[in-house]
Amino acid sequence: MADQSTARIRNALHSPVSPARVAAIVVIGAVAIGAALRAYPSLRHTQLVRELQRADEHEAPRVREQLAKLHGPRAFQVFSSFLASPTSNLRLQGLEGLRENGGDTALIGCLPLMDDWDARIRVRIAEMATMSSVPPSADVLLACVEDEDDWVREIAVKALGGWLPEAGRSRPRFLSVLAGAVDAPEPAVVGHIMSVMRREAGVDFGYRNDSPLTERRAALARWRAWWAHAAPPAGPPPSAYRITHSVPAPPFAVTDTAGSSWSLRSVRGRTLLLHFFGTWCGPCEREMTELEALHRRHPEVAVVALGIAEKGAEDLIAYARRKGITYPLALCPDSVSEAYGDIHKVPVTFLVDGEGRIRRRYDGSRDPSTYERALEALRIR
Repeated sequence: MADQSTARIRNALHSPVSPARVAAIVVIGAVAIGAALRAYPSLRHTQLVRELQRADEHEAPRVREQLAKLHGPRAFQVFSSFLASPTSNLRLQGLEGLRENGGDTALIGCLPLMDDWDARIRVRIAEMATMSSVPPSADVLLACVEDEDDWVREIAVKALGGWLPEAGRSRPRFLSVLAGAVDAPEPAVVGHIMSVMRREAGVDFGYRNDSPLTERRAALARWRAWWAHAAPPAGPPPSAYRITHSVPAPPFAVTDTAGSSWSLRSVRGRTLLLHFFGTWCGPCEREMTELEALHRRHPEVAVVALGIAEKGAEDLIAYARRKGITYPLALCPDSVSEAYGDIHKVPVTFLVDGEGRIRRRYDGSRDPSTYERALEALRIR
């Protein structure tokens, strides 16, 4: 029967214009259109995921919105599947998609990623916790107070300080955890904590972020004298999240401004701090100088900086001379910036262990204490 129907359609197509031929064309067209419509969601999904992997912070919201419209009620499941992606850019977009489409409950599904090597993901989860009303949010932030990343710590400290007046039975625990972080090396983090303590005590201890170190220490001594009598009973502090996830680092090969060659293979056995920067980048300037101090403190760590969108090696040489930089600088090939996550903005810093695995990624300038804590964690491992 099927063979006879096919034969009739074939004959109609080859016959002069007739109702039968028109009908055959309509049938074939309908079948082709139906097949295309069935395939469209899958093809469109693949196209949007590829765009999302490479999208910057300005393009990504548009692509996520198109994905959500394409999948409708299944959008939450689609974005959840991205959390298991080997690509950190896609894991990050999964978090953003869950936040936009899942509300408060999205936080619970994202918590396993607090062991991720990409700090963008852990910063985003901390930010999600500040906006969530589900029970784990306070525990997440309490653990983040002891995080090795100063961005994560600052997010947690600011949020807990804001929640404190309405913390109820959790108030002693909040205060105790904040008090335990006053020895943080970043004045901004300590400044937030001392602002909370000033409100609690009704006393200005005199701590100012921009004060000389001796004055900040004197202010903390005054606070400690008050805290010795005012500290409420509280349970043990929460443990910080351990960063255990890692991936193989993409191979690279560059020649620095002194003519020396550097590659992933050449630094095998040493920790590598790979820093992407620009001589035209304002936020990079302070960090480049701070990395020089780290380079001198830790000669066992290979520090290599790659210049993005530079005119030539002469600009790097002049920049290094002006800033007093002695660690290697090299022009960054497009292939390397693409391999390391299609980097759009700088500074971006990677820590790669002696086995060639990426252990940390930081987007944006960090306090030197963040790198010190991360290097210590890698040594302990």
